[in-house]
Amino acid sequence: MSESVDQQEPPRRMRLGTKSCAECRRRKIRCIVPEGAQTCQSCTLHDVACRPQQPRPRDRTQADQTAALRKRVAELESVIGRFLDKVGEDPSLAVRALQAGSLEAGKAACLPRKQAARRQDGEQPASENGSASPGLPTPSASEGSHRRRRSPGNSEDEASENPAYAPLVQLFRDALLIRDNAGSVLDDDEEDQPAVHHLQDELSQLRPDIPDEHIVRLMMRETTVYCSMWSTCYNDYESRVPWQGSPPSEVEDYVVAALARPRFDSTSCKALTWLALCVQQLPTEWLRRHMPSVQRQPLLDSYTKYTHAVLSLHGEDTLDGIQCLLLQFKLLINMGRPRRAWSCVRRAMTSATILGFDRPNDGSDGMKLKKSLWSQACQFELNLSMTLGYPSATLSTYPKPGDIQPLGPLGGLAQTILQHMVRIVGAIVKRDQNCDTATYETTLQIDRELEETRALFPQAWWGEHSPGASLSQIYQQEISKLLFFSLFKIAHTPYMLKSVADPRYEYSRIRAMEGSREVIRTYLRLRNYPGAELIICDLMDFQGFSAGLTLVVGALSRHCATGEPFEAFSEDWSLMEGLIMSLRRTADLLDCRVAEQSVKVLELLSSGHDGRDGDIEALVPYFGRMRIRKPGPKSVQSVSAMSSSTQPNVLLGYHPPPPSAIEMSASEWPTMLPMEIIDEDELRGDWFAVSQDGGQYSWHQTLSTFAIL
Repeated sequence: MSESVDQQEPPRRMRLGTKSCAECRRRKIRCIVPEGAQTCQSCTLHDVACRPQQPRPRDRTQADQTAALRKRVAELESVIGRFLDKVGEDPSLAVRALQAGSLEAGKAACLPRKQAARRQDGEQPASENGSASPGLPTPSASEGSHRRRRSPGNSEDEASENPAYAPLVQLFRDALLIRDNAGSVLDDDEEDQPAVHHLQDELSQLRPDIPDEHIVRLMMRETTVYCSMWSTCYNDYESRVPWQGSPPSEVEDYVVAALARPRFDSTSCKALTWLALCVQQLPTEWLRRHMPSVQRQPLLDSYTKYTHAVLSLHGEDTLDGIQCLLLQFKLLINMGRPRRAWSCVRRAMTSATILGFDRPNDGSDGMKLKKSLWSQACQFELNLSMTLGYPSATLSTYPKPGDIQPLGPLGGLAQTILQHMVRIVGAIVKRDQNCDTATYETTLQIDRELEETRALFPQAWWGEHSPGASLSQIYQQEISKLLFFSLFKIAHTPYMLKSVADPRYEYSRIRAMEGSREVIRTYLRLRNYPGAELIICDLMDFQGFSAGLTLVVGALSRHCATGEPFEAFSEDWSLMEGLIMSLRRTADLLDCRVAEQSVKVLELLSSGHDGRDGDIEALVPYFGRMRIRKPGPKSVQSVSAMSSSTQPNVLLGYHPPPPSAIEMSASEWPTMLPMEIIDEDELRGDWFAVSQDGGQYSWHQTLSTFAIL
């Protein structure tokens, strides 16, 4: 039957397995048509049009199908031709051309179905009444199609009109990933992600309190001298000079512009984290004068949580996202949260690997930039893995030739020293992860490599500081030495604890104590340098405290094994006094909780008890547990050192600790520490709030009892 007949004759009711109308068939209910009525009861009740079911369109002839196919191919060829012509001019124009062409093809494909629907509704095609040209959407129609975006109330016909849903558009968008000059993917369908769009709006409303532009610039100028100690940052891949070497005004403009964006992205997160480091480093008096209503730590926590949420939504696999994570690593280290910092740097390494930062260095400027960030991430991850007893992700891949780039004020000299230390750190991590099968020869080999590395340090580093040296030069110099001597302590501490019961490991006790002494001396040299007393780094303060704690344990074990009097350790007690004074000053100047609690523990080890009623227990993070018993009447103050990983010393005999004693229980290997006992505040948590069910410690070996004078 011809099309004209279809338009003139009323549609006849079809027996397609049922006599129901189209609406009742859709609702799957019984269709009852009263006698003499044209509308069934259900359609009358729901006030909808009662239409009979339509027959399937008759199959077209082979000639009609061939002609329609040729027409469709010609339309697609025209679309591709216009698209390719526009690619060389402007990618955004190419997308518009592709969408316009796809809309033409889509309209041509669905025209018969639309005409049939209009016939049922009594409408006329748009081309007949002159409202629009066939195949070319008007601007208003195009805008309307973008607004519909497949909302629940839109029909499939409306979705088919939307050029963003054309399969060819999505194919080219996904395959070519056309980007604009700023590097953003040209995806006009971004608004079609209602969940993401909604989350972005919610995050914009939850943006933390950011000071005015004037205050932001003042903050950055106040902390300019400290920014060279943070992770290096670049504007983009084309940058050749990091922020630390750029004019401060340029960095200020970049940060202010990024913070002013209506919606935060990875660039804004990088700027916000840089601002957080400035807030963290600001003197307390400056904050009280310019921002009296602001509390430092809650503000820093809000910045950290917000950037984490934004990066989780937008993705971290960008240059700015990686730099933001590395800056967050420094921020968390300064906060005394090494576990969260370790997790942060692992995320940065994952994103850097996806972007090819670990690929061989081809010598190009862009690859040098990538390698500088990759090197920082790997060094941070290795050092923290060693400290926390975690496995490292880079043992087999880092460093490759060209990975370590000369950075900072010391340049190539620091690069050479760092390259040797990185290999030693990797050897320690590998040994600790296989502590069950590790041999003492492995530790001795590490010790020999450390001695070889010591010769690389320039002689000038061991004397007085150069008068013309900057604070950043002194910081990098002393931090390199502090890390180096910490390797001696960390490498030999497991066997130092064993030396109490086995004299074969006496060499490790000596080396661990030597390394601890040098760590304390280096820490004091840095803190006593003008301006360095205000540097905030909770982990550095904890490393100085840990070295002092190692000196105490080493003195106890030596006294137990040989009965050597404590007068022989007078130099160590002098270092302890200097360390306590420096930590107390840091606690007062910077309101540092780590330094405050470190002073308390070291003073308790020196005095035995602080006069409070009852026993005192402390849980030192990443070390172990200590119990300080209240001195009994007419009893000599004494100390009892414990080790949870060694068997009782049969030579000394096992005796219950006396009423007045300081007991210690420490694990030999960092991989055996009960990590679940450390709360989310980590180093800043309350060391003296000891839970009875936190961690498995045994107090089963009495080494000695003696008086600390």
